[in-house]
Amino acid sequence: MKNGQKTLSELFATNVFTVPVYQRAYAWEERQCEDFLRDLMEHPQDDPSKRHFLGTVLLAAKPPGDFRSRFDVVDGQQRLTTATIFAVVAIARIAKDESLRSRGETFRLALLVSIGGERLFHTVSEDEGFMERFVLREEKPGEGDFSTPSKRRLWCAKTFFTKKLGVGSTGRRNGLGEGSAWCLKAKRLPGPCVEFEGDRIEIGLAVG
Repeated sequence: MKNGQKTLSELFATNVFTVPVYQRAYAWEERQCEDFLRDLMEHPQDDPSKRHFLGTVLLAAKPPGDFRSRFDVVDGQQRLTTATIFAVVAIARIAKDESLRSRGETFRLALLVSIGGERLFHTVSEDEGFMERFVLREEKPGEGDFSTPSKRRLWCAKTFFTKKLGVGSTGRRNGLGEGSAWCLKAKRLPGPCVEFEGDRIEIGLAVG
């Protein structure tokens, strides 16, 4: 992987990322998700050249299975998992507008799954089935599905972003001001960027 700056869609274009079993499962609570969203909303949106960096992600290369390169996420999995959940919810929200549905599908294929249907980000193995059924899809879990604390946190994160990016009966966006219109109107889905420095990758969401 060459050093340089890329958008997350460019990064996912030929790569697949997995949180390995030795890393801790998803641990963010609503407070961290609130901070994540607030940082996006407070970032200046009038200058597309300005990037909002979420932190540093460390990757370890794995043997490629096909034309895609594959990496274990050694550090930064909490941010990357949260960004993935946010993308799931934002894309689903965009797709509810028939005029934007094709754009939502473009985002889905750029950030979540390949054209062949392979997922581009995988959480720890014990939570993979839950992530697939209840986070990436529209199924709703029952109490018996929360067999680990991290599964409940994954669902709470999705629920939090769904509420914040939803539209209430009054037509006003729940919990967000007009500054979030770039998401709901699909003017620009957050374009995460990455900064490479050896095996260190800084990722961020461009919200301009």
